[in-house]
Amino acid sequence: MSNETLGEVVSQILRTKQAGKRAGRLIDHLYAEREALQGALDKWQKKFEDHPSYAFSWSAGAFENAAELLIVGEMIRVFESEEREDPLPPRVADMIVWLKREVMHNARYPAQSSSTQHNLDKLATLRAKAIWLEKLEWIIEELIAEQDELDAQGGA
Repeated sequence: MSNETLGEVVSQILRTKQAGKRAGRLIDHLYAEREALQGALDKWQKKFEDHPSYAFSWSAGAFENAAELLIVGEMIRVFESEEREDPLPPRVADMIVWLKREVMHNARYPAQSSSTQHNLDKLATLRAKAIWLEKLEWIIEELIAEQDELDAQGGA
């Protein structure tokens, strides 16, 4: 999805009567994701408390869950911000643009620290950003398809 079509997407979503309901579904989904990710990290923490070195040896999932939790939390913060007066769809478009920039930058300039854990963290964060970029673009495409179907049926 190019940045030029992103504006068109936002316009399409904003003109729908269903936009508020759909925005609520997105926020609900993010809260559910946050809860699931936190649950997975809580399980890892329990393993760490029981046997720290074993937990560290199998910590790749914890890195990925923590990174995705960070991105989900940032999206919730931006999408629910009361400091912004614009409706949710432009915020989603802004998030897509930000995620694209971050993914491209981090892919071009990967972490090359002497700390393996730092590199794993940065790689997990890059992966989480890519996952959510893809999810948000998919959500936008689904919203467009729903609106096109409503338009074809004569309702908006």
